[in-house]
Amino acid sequence: MKSYVELPYQRVADSPSVKYYTAWNVFDEYILGGRPAREAGFDRELLSKLGVRPDYVVTPSTPVGAPVKWPREPDRRLEAFHFSNISSSIEVHLEDSDAVVLLEKPLEGFHASHLNVTASGDSSLALLLLSPGGSRGLSTVSLHVDVAPGSRLRLTYAVFEARGSSTALMQALSVGEGSAVSQRVLLSGGRAILSELLSSLTGAGSSLSEGVLVAGLEGSSTTVVTDAVSSAARSTVRISLLGVATSGYIAHKGVVRVHRGASGSRASLSSRLVPLTQRARVYSFPSLEIESDDAEEARHSASNAPLEPERIFYLRARGFSHSEAVRALLEAEARRALGGVDARGELVLPLAEHLLDAVTAELQ
Repeated sequence: MKSYVELPYQRVADSPSVKYYTAWNVFDEYILGGRPAREAGFDRELLSKLGVRPDYVVTPSTPVGAPVKWPREPDRRLEAFHFSNISSSIEVHLEDSDAVVLLEKPLEGFHASHLNVTASGDSSLALLLLSPGGSRGLSTVSLHVDVAPGSRLRLTYAVFEARGSSTALMQALSVGEGSAVSQRVLLSGGRAILSELLSSLTGAGSSLSEGVLVAGLEGSSTTVVTDAVSSAARSTVRISLLGVATSGYIAHKGVVRVHRGASGSRASLSSRLVPLTQRARVYSFPSLEIESDDAEEARHSASNAPLEPERIFYLRARGFSHSEAVRALLEAEARRALGGVDARGELVLPLAEHLLDAVTAELQ
């Protein structure tokens, strides 16, 4: 592997617009001058509020306990930096089981961790990174998730950053024949968050339903890349993102690729970004790449617009205050973006409530 400082932050083929709006300078502070973290913590109050008990806790002192699996050689600076500095790795095996992984946040410096996840049967995994106030560290996290044929997996990722901290979350997901994955990702705050969700549907009849909720708070910069590849017949990809910005930046690059041989496949990509103030900046770049001649469905949409004044007026005419009307409309949009949440996905709703609380608090 080349020295990571010699590598570009993204490939030439990537969108220059997304490159411009990703806060690479923040990551460079850690890459060029940072030190490995010694202390870490998490938001104990929020974890208690969620009412969950982690099955795994990953800290800077967690050793490399598993070989790192990744589908390609890292060829970008941040990715190469991460894989060159991994200090913690764990194996999570799910077989008709549920697991919660808590990643402690570096208070200073950086911490790189990796998870190898294998799933079969009917299982779920929640990954929580809940920064305590005052933390200023960088977390880089990679997940290699392999879903066995005929399985059902629910994934929930929550990254709630303090004002001075940053995170890069990288996922490589492989979905086997006849398997169904439901994924919900919630991102909020921080100086810089980069979330790259790479998914590959390799088995016939496989499906991915992905819902992403992003809060662009004051001083924050968030870039989300949702990249799904369908190479199998009768596969289904549905991706929906809602970004709500008060005064931060949100950029969404969404790509769905349907390869030759993916006959009868369905692909849907939706990007909805809502600037709530004049200071907010939001950017979306959805695209479809359809190589199959007989895909059954392929569509995408993008909307970068405030909440409709008419809908706010309608609710205010029925007794809502302005802030109550905005909150109600955001909740409706969030539920639509996150899609159906079954009884075993109950963690998603309080996480979404907490994220929206942070948004509405900044508006008041």
